[in-house]
Amino acid sequence: CDPGKPPEAVALADVPQVLQEGFKDAKSPVKEGVAAVVKAVEAKDWAQASLAIQELTAQPGLKKPQQELAARCMIAINAQVAEAAEAGDEEAAEVRQIHRSEK
Repeated sequence: CDPGKPPEAVALADVPQVLQEGFKDAKSPVKEGVAAVVKAVEAKDWAQASLAIQELTAQPGLKKPQQELAARCMIAINAQVAEAAEAGDEEAAEVRQIHRSEK
């Protein structure tokens, strides 16, 4: 991985499968975090998916490949949050504003 190059996003449609495969050996509460992200993505609840993936990436004890995988999924999810916010989704707009204030 080139440290100067940002990670490449996972295709949004692949996020559930990629997360489940990448975290298949994970233990609680990481497994529950993955399940929350997958459920939100499958429901197209982008605001909830964004919050859930942030919680997942903050879990202690993630291996480097898991951190990178979660970051790549977060890019795809947050792109959807931005799109939903632009389309008038108020919850997505709130989450987007939170992300901006944390930077």
